[in-house]
Amino acid sequence: MAPSGASIVVLVRADETLVFVGSHDEGTYTIGLSSVLSLGRSYNVETYDSERDAWQSTVIDTAIPVHSIGLSIEPGGYRIISLRSPRRNGIAVNDEA
Repeated sequence: MAPSGASIVVLVRADETLVFVGSHDEGTYTIGLSSVLSLGRSYNVETYDSERDAWQSTVIDTAIPVHSIGLSIEPGGYRIISLRSPRRNGIAVNDEA
């Protein structure tokens, strides 16, 4: 369920999860991620900020469980969050044996 004042769409495919968060009201929103992130994996994260018209890159390591993120969004603004497993030689690092 989306927080009051926000709309959320989540798209999942084998190598990437995209979370779209749009804001109707100004505020800080807490977005649950526990249903889309696997415990013990690392993720390359890119976040698009419509207010800055820019992408920002970070890494999440779920060895420590990540249950949610907080986003501050102005009215009419949105964020796109791309979560991908790190890759080495074309293979997802988390999928190596």
